[in-house]
Amino acid sequence: MENMDVNVRFVSIHVISKSMEPSPAQELTGTFLFDIKAETKVNMERKFVMPYIYIDIRIDSFPNVLAKFTIACVFEIQNFETAVTINDQNLYVVLQELDMTLRSAAIATSRGVIYSELRGTHLHNAIMPLVDITNFAQQPAIP
Repeated sequence: MENMDVNVRFVSIHVISKSMEPSPAQELTGTFLFDIKAETKVNMERKFVMPYIYIDIRIDSFPNVLAKFTIACVFEIQNFETAVTINDQNLYVVLQELDMTLRSAAIATSRGVIYSELRGTHLHNAIMPLVDITNFAQQPAIP
């Protein structure tokens, strides 16, 4: 893939949903586990690419999901028409390098949002680790 100059502006952060289970009767011990999924959505009219990050927080010694977050970051793409194409199935395809960069930024932003949301709760030690962005295979974007 050729290197392309894409102009990106970080527009906004949205906490789409969040939930947290009450503190269980027993003390939480063990290792926090983070189930992280990413999907990219597109708003062609506004030239937005929006990675949505879905995070479930568990602990290895407790069977239930302790907290769930859905966080979206909105990026405006100045040269949208060259960075986002439509495939044969009429789905948007974001340039892979751009998509990986935006997902990486959205995951890092989500880490900070979650840290802030969990501060002062029974999950204050649940700090999302760094993740390998290559584990998030690109899929066509959702309009």
